[in-house]
Amino acid sequence: MHVGDKVSYDAVSEAYCLLTSYIREEGKIAAEYNKDKLQELVVFLADIMKHPDNFNKDVEQKGE
Repeated sequence: MHVGDKVSYDAVSEAYCLLTSYIREEGKIAAEYNKDKLQELVVFLADIMKHPDNFNKDVEQKGE
């Protein structure tokens, strides 16, 4: 999957951080959401970030 021309590594990383924080705060907030679906999305985002070839070369070099 090549997402680099549509989404930056930083955007994917920020989404990952926000979602994992939201899941960790489960007991402290009164929001209703499907935790399993959010966990699937977190794993999906983590998999995207693991592969630098998903992003543009300038982003790859930034991560090195």
